Amino acid sequence: MSELFENLLSDVKVNPHLCNELLAIAGGADLPGFSIKRDSDQKVSNWLDILSIMQIKNIYQTAHGHPSVAFFCPTKGFRNQFAEIPKLLEDRGITVLYLYGEKHNDEFEKHENSFCVGGDVILKNLGFIDVFCVASTMDCLPHKSKKILFNHISFADFTPNKKQGYCPSSDNIPEIYENYGYLTAFFPLFDYYFVPSKVYSKQFQEEKNFFQQCSTVNAAKPDWLRNFFLERLSAEAVNLSPEIVEIGYPKFDYVKSREHERACDKEKIIVYAPTHTAHGHIEDWRPYISVIEHGFDIVSSLAENFPEFKIVFKPHIEEDKKLVDRVMSAANTHQNIYLSSVGSKYADVYNSASIMVSDFSSTAYTFAISTKRPVLFFSHNEKVLQNKLANNEYCINRERVGVVTSNLSHLVRDTSKLLGDQDHYERIICSFVDENIFNFGESSNRCVDKICSIVGV
Repeated sequence: MSELFENLLSDVKVNPHLCNELLAIAGGADLPGFSIKRDSDQKVSNWLDILSIMQIKNIYQTAHGHPSVAFFCPTKGFRNQFAEIPKLLEDRGITVLYLYGEKHNDEFEKHENSFCVGGDVILKNLGFIDVFCVASTMDCLPHKSKKILFNHISFADFTPNKKQGYCPSSDNIPEIYENYGYLTAFFPLFDYYFVPSKVYSKQFQEEKNFFQQCSTVNAAKPDWLRNFFLERLSAEAVNLSPEIVEIGYPKFDYVKSREHERACDKEKIIVYAPTHTAHGHIEDWRPYISVIEHGFDIVSSLAENFPEFKIVFKPHIEEDKKLVDRVMSAANTHQNIYLSSVGSKYADVYNSASIMVSDFSSTAYTFAISTKRPVLFFSHNEKVLQNKLANNEYCINRERVGVVTSNLSHLVRDTSKLLGDQDHYERIICSFVDENIFNFGESSNRCVDKICSIVGV
Protein backbone atom coordinates (compact mmCIF):
# COMPACT_ATOMS: atom_id res chain seq x y z
CA MET A 1 0.00 0.00 0.00
CA SER A 2 1.17 3.52 -0.65
CA GLU A 3 1.92 5.77 2.31
CA LEU A 4 -0.88 8.12 1.25
CA PHE A 5 -3.34 5.23 1.09
CA GLU A 6 -2.38 4.08 4.59
CA ASN A 7 -2.64 7.63 5.96
CA LEU A 8 -6.08 8.09 4.47
CA LEU A 9 -7.18 4.67 5.61
CA SER A 10 -6.30 5.53 9.20
CA ASP A 11 -7.78 9.02 9.02
CA VAL A 12 -11.02 8.74 7.05
CA LYS A 13 -14.11 8.30 9.20
CA VAL A 14 -15.53 5.33 7.32
CA ASN A 15 -18.92 3.78 8.02
CA PRO A 16 -18.22 0.06 8.57
CA HIS A 17 -21.31 -0.99 6.61
CA LEU A 18 -20.17 1.13 3.68
CA CYS A 19 -16.75 -0.48 3.92
CA ASN A 20 -18.34 -3.92 3.58
CA GLU A 21 -20.31 -2.79 0.54
CA LEU A 22 -17.18 -1.39 -1.09
CA LEU A 23 -15.26 -4.56 -0.33
CA ALA A 24 -18.04 -6.60 -1.95
CA ILE A 25 -18.01 -4.38 -5.04
CA ALA A 26 -14.24 -4.77 -5.30
CA GLY A 27 -14.40 -8.52 -4.91
CA GLY A 28 -12.81 -8.41 -1.48
CA ALA A 29 -9.63 -6.68 -2.68
CA ASP A 30 -7.75 -4.82 0.05
CA LEU A 31 -5.10 -3.19 -2.14
CA PRO A 32 -5.25 -0.10 -4.35
CA GLY A 33 -5.16 -0.56 -8.09
CA PHE A 34 -8.55 -2.14 -8.83
CA SER A 35 -10.90 -0.41 -11.25
CA ILE A 36 -14.42 -0.29 -9.90
CA LYS A 37 -17.19 0.54 -12.39
CA ARG A 38 -20.13 1.93 -10.49
CA ASP A 39 -22.21 2.53 -13.65
CA SER A 40 -21.65 3.22 -17.32
CA ASP A 41 -20.39 6.79 -16.92
CA GLN A 42 -18.87 6.91 -13.42
CA LYS A 43 -15.71 5.14 -12.43
CA VAL A 44 -13.67 4.98 -9.27
CA SER A 45 -10.23 3.83 -10.34
CA ASN A 46 -8.97 2.35 -7.08
CA TRP A 47 -9.17 2.28 -3.32
CA LEU A 48 -7.25 5.55 -3.07
CA ASP A 49 -9.98 7.24 -5.09
CA ILE A 50 -12.63 5.76 -2.81
CA LEU A 51 -10.93 7.00 0.32
CA SER A 52 -10.33 10.42 -1.28
CA ILE A 53 -14.03 10.76 -2.09
CA MET A 54 -14.94 9.79 1.46
CA GLN A 55 -12.49 12.32 2.87
CA ILE A 56 -13.86 15.09 0.67
CA LYS A 57 -17.34 14.27 1.96
CA ASN A 58 -16.13 14.34 5.58
CA ILE A 59 -14.54 17.75 5.07
CA TYR A 60 -17.62 19.06 3.27
CA GLN A 61 -19.88 18.01 6.13
CA THR A 62 -17.59 19.85 8.57
CA ALA A 63 -17.27 23.06 6.56
CA HIS A 64 -20.63 23.34 4.81
CA GLY A 65 -22.91 26.11 6.01
CA HIS A 66 -20.24 27.90 8.05
CA PRO A 67 -17.54 30.48 7.32
CA SER A 68 -14.50 28.24 6.91
CA VAL A 69 -10.73 28.64 6.89
CA ALA A 70 -8.29 25.82 6.20
CA PHE A 71 -4.66 25.74 7.32
CA PHE A 72 -2.79 23.33 5.06
CA CYS A 73 0.64 21.96 6.01
CA PRO A 74 2.02 19.47 3.46
CA THR A 75 4.90 18.46 5.79
CA LYS A 76 5.60 18.66 9.50
CA GLY A 77 7.81 21.72 9.15
CA PHE A 78 5.18 24.49 8.97
CA ARG A 79 2.57 23.22 11.42
CA ASN A 80 3.42 25.84 14.03
CA GLN A 81 3.83 28.66 11.55
CA PHE A 82 0.36 30.10 12.15
CA ALA A 83 0.84 30.45 15.91
CA GLU A 84 -2.44 31.33 17.68
CA ILE A 85 -4.33 32.41 14.57
CA PRO A 86 -6.43 29.21 14.14
CA LYS A 87 -7.61 29.39 17.75
CA LEU A 88 -8.38 33.10 17.49
CA LEU A 89 -10.45 32.44 14.38
CA GLU A 90 -12.38 29.70 16.16
CA ASP A 91 -13.08 32.19 18.96
CA ARG A 92 -14.68 34.42 16.30
CA GLY A 93 -17.05 31.62 15.24
CA ILE A 94 -15.18 30.48 12.13
CA THR A 95 -14.88 26.78 11.32
CA VAL A 96 -11.15 26.03 11.14
CA LEU A 97 -9.86 22.96 9.33
CA TYR A 98 -6.40 21.51 9.95
CA LEU A 99 -5.27 19.82 6.75
CA TYR A 100 -2.01 17.91 6.35
CA GLY A 101 -0.18 15.82 3.79
CA GLU A 102 2.19 13.73 5.90
CA LYS A 103 1.19 11.92 9.07
CA HIS A 104 3.27 12.68 12.17
CA ASN A 105 0.84 12.06 15.06
CA ASP A 106 1.36 15.51 16.56
CA GLU A 107 -0.97 18.09 18.09
CA PHE A 108 -1.97 19.41 14.66
CA GLU A 109 -3.54 16.05 13.82
CA LYS A 110 -5.35 15.67 17.14
CA HIS A 111 -7.81 18.47 16.47
CA GLU A 112 -11.32 17.22 15.76
CA ASN A 113 -11.31 19.10 12.45
CA SER A 114 -8.00 17.63 11.31
CA PHE A 115 -7.91 15.74 7.99
CA CYS A 116 -5.29 14.03 5.87
CA VAL A 117 -5.48 15.45 2.33
CA GLY A 118 -2.27 14.18 0.73
CA GLY A 119 -2.36 14.37 -3.04
CA ASP A 120 -3.97 16.78 -5.46
CA VAL A 121 -7.20 14.78 -5.86
CA ILE A 122 -8.60 15.86 -2.51
CA LEU A 123 -7.21 19.39 -2.40
CA LYS A 124 -8.48 20.45 -5.80
CA ASN A 125 -12.01 19.40 -4.81
CA LEU A 126 -12.19 21.49 -1.63
CA GLY A 127 -13.34 24.70 -3.31
CA PHE A 128 -16.28 24.90 -0.89
CA ILE A 129 -13.81 26.08 1.80
CA ASP A 130 -13.79 29.88 1.90
CA VAL A 131 -10.09 30.50 2.57
CA PHE A 132 -6.89 28.44 2.39
CA CYS A 133 -3.86 29.55 4.43
CA VAL A 134 -0.44 28.10 3.61
CA ALA A 135 3.17 28.93 4.52
CA SER A 136 4.84 27.97 1.24
CA THR A 137 4.03 28.42 -2.43
CA MET A 138 2.15 25.63 -4.20
CA ASP A 139 -0.12 25.10 -7.19
CA CYS A 140 -2.45 22.41 -5.84
CA LEU A 141 -5.03 24.52 -3.99
CA PRO A 142 -8.65 24.75 -5.19
CA HIS A 143 -9.14 27.71 -7.47
CA LYS A 144 -12.54 28.69 -6.05
CA SER A 145 -11.19 29.32 -2.54
CA LYS A 146 -9.40 32.51 -1.57
CA LYS A 147 -5.73 31.74 -1.00
CA ILE A 148 -3.40 33.40 1.52
CA LEU A 149 0.36 32.88 1.63
CA PHE A 150 1.90 33.51 5.04
CA ASN A 151 5.56 34.29 4.52
CA HIS A 152 7.33 31.73 6.72
CA ILE A 153 10.56 33.76 6.85
CA SER A 154 10.55 36.57 9.38
CA PHE A 155 12.82 39.19 7.80
CA ALA A 156 14.80 38.22 4.68
CA ASP A 157 16.20 35.10 3.05
CA PHE A 158 19.57 34.19 1.62
CA THR A 159 19.29 32.50 -1.78
CA PRO A 160 22.66 32.02 -3.46
CA ASN A 161 21.30 30.24 -6.53
CA LYS A 162 18.55 32.65 -7.63
CA LYS A 163 19.01 35.33 -10.26
CA GLN A 164 18.38 38.97 -9.53
CA GLY A 165 15.38 40.48 -11.29
CA TYR A 166 12.17 38.78 -12.24
CA CYS A 167 11.90 38.52 -16.03
CA PRO A 168 12.37 35.00 -17.45
CA SER A 169 14.34 34.76 -20.67
CA SER A 170 11.97 32.19 -22.16
CA ASP A 171 8.64 30.50 -21.64
CA ASN A 172 10.35 27.42 -20.20
CA ILE A 173 8.64 26.76 -16.86
CA PRO A 174 11.43 24.53 -15.45
CA GLU A 175 13.78 27.45 -16.09
CA ILE A 176 11.56 29.69 -14.01
CA TYR A 177 11.59 27.15 -11.17
CA GLU A 178 15.35 26.70 -11.34
CA ASN A 179 16.46 30.30 -11.75
CA TYR A 180 13.78 32.36 -10.09
CA GLY A 181 12.13 30.12 -7.54
CA TYR A 182 8.62 28.93 -6.86
CA LEU A 183 7.52 32.34 -5.63
CA THR A 184 7.90 33.81 -9.10
CA ALA A 185 6.47 30.75 -10.82
CA PHE A 186 3.36 30.58 -8.63
CA PHE A 187 2.89 34.21 -7.64
CA PRO A 188 -0.41 34.77 -9.53
CA LEU A 189 -2.03 31.77 -7.84
CA PHE A 190 -2.59 33.57 -4.54
CA ASP A 191 -5.03 36.30 -3.61
CA TYR A 192 -3.26 37.67 -0.54
CA TYR A 193 0.34 37.81 0.60
CA PHE A 194 0.81 38.36 4.34
CA VAL A 195 4.31 39.83 4.65
CA PRO A 196 6.34 40.34 7.84
CA SER A 197 8.90 42.95 6.85
CA LYS A 198 9.66 45.88 4.59
CA VAL A 199 12.11 43.68 2.68
CA TYR A 200 9.37 41.25 1.67
CA SER A 201 6.82 43.97 1.03
CA LYS A 202 9.19 45.46 -1.55
CA GLN A 203 10.05 42.07 -3.07
CA PHE A 204 6.43 41.00 -3.44
CA GLN A 205 5.50 44.34 -4.96
CA GLU A 206 8.23 43.79 -7.56
CA GLU A 207 6.79 40.34 -8.31
CA LYS A 208 3.34 41.87 -8.69
CA ASN A 209 4.65 44.58 -11.02
CA PHE A 210 6.38 41.95 -13.15
CA PHE A 211 3.24 39.92 -13.73
CA GLN A 212 1.16 42.97 -14.44
CA GLN A 213 3.70 44.02 -17.08
CA CYS A 214 3.69 40.50 -18.55
CA SER A 215 -0.06 40.64 -18.97
CA THR A 216 -0.09 43.84 -21.02
CA VAL A 217 -0.55 43.77 -24.78
CA ASN A 218 2.91 45.15 -25.46
CA ALA A 219 4.77 42.75 -23.18
CA ALA A 220 7.62 40.95 -24.90
CA LYS A 221 6.67 37.51 -23.63
CA PRO A 222 3.18 37.32 -22.16
CA ASP A 223 2.37 33.91 -23.67
CA TRP A 224 4.21 31.81 -21.11
CA LEU A 225 2.11 33.36 -18.39
CA ARG A 226 -1.19 32.59 -20.08
CA ASN A 227 -0.16 29.17 -21.34
CA PHE A 228 1.26 27.95 -18.07
CA PHE A 229 -1.48 29.07 -15.75
CA LEU A 230 -4.54 28.94 -17.92
CA GLU A 231 -3.88 25.49 -19.32
CA ARG A 232 -3.72 24.05 -15.80
CA LEU A 233 -6.27 26.13 -13.96
CA SER A 234 -9.50 27.95 -14.60
CA ALA A 235 -9.07 31.56 -15.63
CA GLU A 236 -10.40 32.84 -12.32
CA ALA A 237 -7.56 31.09 -10.47
CA VAL A 238 -4.99 33.53 -11.84
CA ASN A 239 -4.80 36.79 -9.92
CA LEU A 240 -2.39 39.35 -11.38
CA SER A 241 -3.24 41.85 -8.63
CA PRO A 242 -2.97 40.00 -5.31
CA GLU A 243 -3.18 42.15 -2.21
CA ILE A 244 0.09 42.52 -0.32
CA VAL A 245 -0.82 42.88 3.34
CA GLU A 246 1.86 44.25 5.69
CA ILE A 247 0.74 42.06 8.54
CA GLY A 248 3.88 41.15 10.50
CA TYR A 249 5.01 37.77 11.82
CA PRO A 250 2.48 36.06 14.12
CA LYS A 251 5.03 33.79 15.77
CA PHE A 252 6.70 36.83 17.30
CA ASP A 253 3.58 37.53 19.34
CA TYR A 254 3.95 34.44 21.52
CA VAL A 255 7.60 35.11 22.32
CA LYS A 256 6.85 38.74 23.13
CA SER A 257 3.97 37.72 25.39
CA ARG A 258 6.43 35.75 27.53
CA GLU A 259 9.13 38.42 27.85
CA HIS A 260 8.50 38.67 31.57
CA GLU A 261 9.64 35.08 32.04
CA ARG A 262 13.16 35.76 30.80
CA ALA A 263 14.19 37.64 33.92
CA CYS A 264 13.24 34.60 36.00
CA ASP A 265 15.10 32.15 33.76
CA LYS A 266 18.35 31.19 35.47
CA GLU A 267 19.55 28.80 32.79
CA LYS A 268 22.48 29.81 30.62
CA ILE A 269 21.99 28.63 27.05
CA ILE A 270 23.74 29.17 23.72
CA VAL A 271 21.76 27.87 20.73
CA TYR A 272 23.44 26.67 17.55
CA ALA A 273 20.87 26.73 14.72
CA PRO A 274 22.51 26.22 11.30
CA THR A 275 21.01 26.28 7.82
CA HIS A 276 19.14 23.17 6.69
CA THR A 277 21.26 21.11 4.28
CA ALA A 278 18.33 19.81 2.20
CA HIS A 279 18.10 22.75 -0.18
CA GLY A 280 17.34 21.97 -3.79
CA HIS A 281 20.73 23.29 -4.92
CA ILE A 282 23.01 21.92 -2.24
CA GLU A 283 26.18 22.67 -4.22
CA ASP A 284 25.21 26.34 -4.39
CA TRP A 285 24.54 26.36 -0.68
CA ARG A 286 27.50 24.24 0.48
CA PRO A 287 30.00 27.14 0.72
CA TYR A 288 27.72 28.88 3.23
CA ILE A 289 26.30 26.04 5.33
CA SER A 290 28.33 25.61 8.51
CA VAL A 291 26.99 22.34 9.88
CA ILE A 292 28.46 20.00 7.25
CA GLU A 293 32.12 20.80 7.81
CA HIS A 294 32.14 22.83 11.01
CA GLY A 295 29.13 21.79 13.08
CA PHE A 296 31.00 19.35 15.29
CA ASP A 297 33.82 21.84 15.93
CA ILE A 298 31.43 24.71 16.64
CA VAL A 299 29.50 22.91 19.39
CA SER A 300 32.72 21.38 20.79
CA SER A 301 34.47 24.76 20.98
CA LEU A 302 31.47 26.44 22.59
CA ALA A 303 31.09 23.63 25.11
CA GLU A 304 34.76 23.67 26.06
CA ASN A 305 35.14 27.44 26.38
CA PHE A 306 31.77 28.17 27.98
CA PRO A 307 31.31 25.24 30.39
CA GLU A 308 28.77 27.17 32.47
CA PHE A 309 26.42 27.27 29.46
CA LYS A 310 24.23 24.59 27.94
CA ILE A 311 25.12 24.35 24.26
CA VAL A 312 21.85 23.47 22.50
CA PHE A 313 22.13 22.17 18.94
CA LYS A 314 18.88 22.96 17.13
CA PRO A 315 18.96 21.50 13.62
CA HIS A 316 16.13 21.86 11.14
CA ILE A 317 13.36 19.43 12.05
CA GLU A 318 13.91 17.53 8.77
CA GLU A 319 17.71 17.55 8.89
CA ASP A 320 19.59 14.40 7.89
CA LYS A 321 19.82 12.13 10.96
CA LYS A 322 23.36 10.99 10.20
CA LEU A 323 24.54 14.59 10.13
CA VAL A 324 22.73 15.35 13.38
CA ASP A 325 24.29 12.29 15.02
CA ARG A 326 27.74 13.32 13.83
CA VAL A 327 27.43 16.76 15.42
CA MET A 328 25.94 15.32 18.59
CA SER A 329 28.83 12.88 18.96
CA ALA A 330 30.59 15.87 20.51
CA ALA A 331 28.40 15.25 23.56
CA ASN A 332 30.48 12.12 24.24
CA THR A 333 33.27 14.44 25.35
CA HIS A 334 31.33 17.47 26.56
CA GLN A 335 28.44 16.89 28.93
CA ASN A 336 26.93 20.35 28.38
CA ILE A 337 25.86 19.70 24.76
CA TYR A 338 22.16 19.03 24.18
CA LEU A 339 19.93 18.35 21.17
CA SER A 340 16.70 20.26 20.57
CA SER A 341 14.12 18.68 18.27
CA VAL A 342 11.40 21.31 18.67
CA GLY A 343 11.58 22.38 15.03
CA SER A 344 9.40 25.41 14.40
CA LYS A 345 7.96 25.25 17.93
CA TYR A 346 11.01 27.07 19.20
CA ALA A 347 9.63 29.88 21.38
CA ASP A 348 10.59 28.42 24.76
CA VAL A 349 14.10 27.48 23.64
CA TYR A 350 14.70 30.92 22.15
CA ASN A 351 13.32 32.68 25.21
CA SER A 352 15.85 30.86 27.41
CA ALA A 353 18.91 31.44 25.22
CA SER A 354 21.45 34.20 25.76
CA ILE A 355 22.68 34.23 22.16
CA MET A 356 22.40 32.20 18.97
CA VAL A 357 25.14 30.92 16.68
CA SER A 358 23.96 30.44 13.09
CA ASP A 359 25.22 30.94 9.54
CA PHE A 360 22.73 31.96 6.84
CA SER A 361 19.56 30.47 8.29
CA SER A 362 16.51 32.70 8.36
CA THR A 363 15.95 31.61 11.95
CA ALA A 364 18.90 33.81 12.98
CA TYR A 365 16.83 36.93 12.40
CA THR A 366 13.78 35.28 13.92
CA PHE A 367 15.75 34.73 17.13
CA ALA A 368 17.21 38.24 17.24
CA ILE A 369 13.94 40.00 16.46
CA SER A 370 11.79 37.95 18.83
CA THR A 371 14.14 37.99 21.83
CA LYS A 372 16.19 41.19 21.22
CA ARG A 373 19.28 39.05 21.79
CA PRO A 374 22.25 38.91 19.42
CA VAL A 375 23.38 36.37 16.86
CA LEU A 376 26.86 35.23 15.92
CA PHE A 377 26.84 34.59 12.15
CA PHE A 378 29.46 31.97 11.34
CA SER A 379 30.53 32.60 7.72
CA HIS A 380 33.59 30.55 6.88
CA ASN A 381 33.59 31.82 3.28
CA GLU A 382 32.85 35.44 4.04
CA LYS A 383 35.70 36.73 1.90
CA VAL A 384 34.42 35.07 -1.24
CA LEU A 385 30.81 36.16 -1.03
CA GLN A 386 29.90 37.46 -4.45
CA ASN A 387 28.97 41.12 -4.59
CA LYS A 388 25.35 40.37 -5.32
CA LEU A 389 25.17 38.15 -2.23
CA ALA A 390 27.11 40.49 0.02
CA ASN A 391 24.56 43.17 -0.88
CA ASN A 392 21.65 40.88 -0.16
CA GLU A 393 19.40 42.27 2.60
CA TYR A 394 20.16 39.23 4.74
CA CYS A 395 23.89 39.86 4.52
CA ILE A 396 24.02 43.62 4.90
CA ASN A 397 21.89 43.64 8.05
CA ARG A 398 23.72 40.96 10.01
CA GLU A 399 25.74 43.38 12.10
CA ARG A 400 22.58 45.21 13.09
CA VAL A 401 21.55 42.15 15.08
CA GLY A 402 24.92 40.61 15.97
CA VAL A 403 28.43 40.00 14.63
CA VAL A 404 29.93 38.05 11.73
CA THR A 405 32.82 35.68 12.39
CA SER A 406 34.70 33.84 9.68
CA ASN A 407 36.68 31.14 11.47
CA LEU A 408 36.77 28.93 14.54
CA SER A 409 39.64 30.86 16.12
CA HIS A 410 37.41 33.95 16.34
CA LEU A 411 34.33 32.02 17.46
CA VAL A 412 35.14 32.14 21.18
CA ARG A 413 36.27 35.77 21.09
CA ASP A 414 33.11 36.96 19.35
CA THR A 415 30.83 34.82 21.51
CA SER A 416 32.36 36.44 24.60
CA LYS A 417 31.79 39.84 23.03
CA LEU A 418 28.09 39.18 22.52
CA LEU A 419 27.60 37.71 25.97
CA GLY A 420 29.37 40.65 27.59
CA ASP A 421 27.45 43.45 25.90
CA GLN A 422 23.86 42.28 25.65
CA ASP A 423 22.36 45.60 26.73
CA HIS A 424 24.02 47.30 23.77
CA TYR A 425 22.72 44.72 21.33
CA GLU A 426 19.23 44.87 22.79
CA ARG A 427 19.13 48.60 22.02
CA ILE A 428 20.31 48.27 18.43
CA ILE A 429 18.05 45.27 17.75
CA CYS A 430 15.03 47.18 19.08
CA SER A 431 15.85 49.96 16.63
CA PHE A 432 16.19 47.42 13.81
CA VAL A 433 12.79 45.90 14.63
CA ASP A 434 11.08 49.29 14.71
CA GLU A 435 12.47 50.09 11.27
CA ASN A 436 11.81 46.79 9.53
CA ILE A 437 9.08 44.60 11.09
CA PHE A 438 5.34 45.26 10.80
CA ASN A 439 3.06 45.10 13.87
CA PHE A 440 5.58 43.47 16.19
CA GLY A 441 3.71 41.72 19.00
CA GLU A 442 0.30 42.46 17.49
CA SER A 443 0.43 40.60 14.21
CA SER A 444 -1.95 37.77 15.14
CA ASN A 445 -4.88 40.07 15.81
CA ARG A 446 -4.22 41.94 12.57
CA CYS A 447 -4.21 38.62 10.70
CA VAL A 448 -7.47 37.51 12.27
CA ASP A 449 -9.17 40.81 11.49
CA LYS A 450 -8.09 40.58 7.86
CA ILE A 451 -9.15 36.95 7.45
CA CYS A 452 -12.54 37.68 9.03
CA SER A 453 -13.07 40.51 6.55
CA ILE A 454 -12.22 38.13 3.69
CA VAL A 455 -14.79 35.54 4.77
CA GLY A 456 -17.32 38.24 5.62
CA VAL A 457 -17.53 37.79 9.40
